[in-house]
Amino acid sequence: MYFPSKKDWWLTVLICFLMGGTILLSVIEPSVPGIIITTIVSAFLVWIWFTTGYLFTKDELVIRFGPFRSKIPYEKIQSYRDTRSVTSGPALSLDRLEILHDSGVMGVSIVSPVRKEEFKSELERRCPALKNKTLTQ
Repeated sequence: MYFPSKKDWWLTVLICFLMGGTILLSVIEPSVPGIIITTIVSAFLVWIWFTTGYLFTKDELVIRFGPFRSKIPYEKIQSYRDTRSVTSGPALSLDRLEILHDSGVMGVSIVSPVRKEEFKSELERRCPALKNKTLTQ
């Protein structure tokens, strides 16, 4: 089951502003390096915007954020909680979930699924060993 990331309106404006600004700079001051940098930055932002999402596979939660991916085995997920933290993570909204796990370097993943309640239900269904299902903030 796949859940795309929720996208806040203000982040849409910010990304459009950044892309517009880099394109405008390459038009005002055209140069090969400027055009290359503009293309790379714009492609990276579009990649992140359209591919950020969360996939429940048979054995793990796969978090995708543009070119980056992380996989969290269900048995490693310990708990989750709602948060509006501005902590960096593969989330395009401030309406987020913080997932604590015993996997990887950080042990915390921040996600912002579109159908948050359905995502939580799926997480609970696939991770029966969740300890403190929802932690208080």
